[in-house]
Amino acid sequence: MKHIRCAVCLDPRRHDIESELADGARLRPSARKHGLSYDCLWRHWRRHVTPEQKDKLRFGDAPAHKLKGMVAEAEISVLKDLNFSRRSLIEALEATPAEDANARAALTGRLHENARIRGQISGELSKSSLITNNSLTVIMQSPALQEFLQGLAAKLRPFPDALRAVVVWLETREAQALEAVSSTAPTLEHVP
Repeated sequence: MKHIRCAVCLDPRRHDIESELADGARLRPSARKHGLSYDCLWRHWRRHVTPEQKDKLRFGDAPAHKLKGMVAEAEISVLKDLNFSRRSLIEALEATPAEDANARAALTGRLHENARIRGQISGELSKSSLITNNSLTVIMQSPALQEFLQGLAAKLRPFPDALRAVVVWLETREAQALEAVSSTAPTLEHVP
C-alpha cells in the first residue's frame, strides 16, 4: 500500500530500496545512497513495510509453510542448510557497500557463527586436548568459599559429629567432581 506523503512509497526505486534493506543493508547508508533522509527511510521501513512483505522480499513468493515443506521434502541436512545460509551471507556481504561498516561487521559476525556451528557439527572444531577444565580448582580456591567453610567449621565445632559429617560430605563431592573431570578429559597418547 502506498502512503501519499511517504517519499519512499512514491519513489520509483521503492522495490530496490526495500530489497536492499531486506538483505541486511543499514538504513543510514541506504538513505544516503538513494538521496533520502534517514528518518524518512526509517519510518517507511518500520511503518509501511509489513513483516509479511519483508519475508516476501527476503525469500521470494514462496510462503513460509511451503518453504518448510520444501526443506523437509528435499531432506536438506543441517550442514546443507548452513552451507546455503553461508552462501546467502557471503552474497549479502558482497552486496553491502564498503562504507557501511556496521552491516559488514554484522554479516561477518554471522559468517563466523555459521563457521563455528558447521565446525562443531562436522567435528572439525572440537575441544582441544590441550585445554583443561580448571573451574573446580578456581571455585575451591575462592576466598569467599574458604571464608564460608571456615565459618561453617567454627559454628559446627560444638557439634563434632555434624562437623565430621559435613567434612566427609565435602570431601566426597570434591572427589566425585575430580573424577568426573578426569574421566571426560581427553588424553594424549604417544606411539613411539
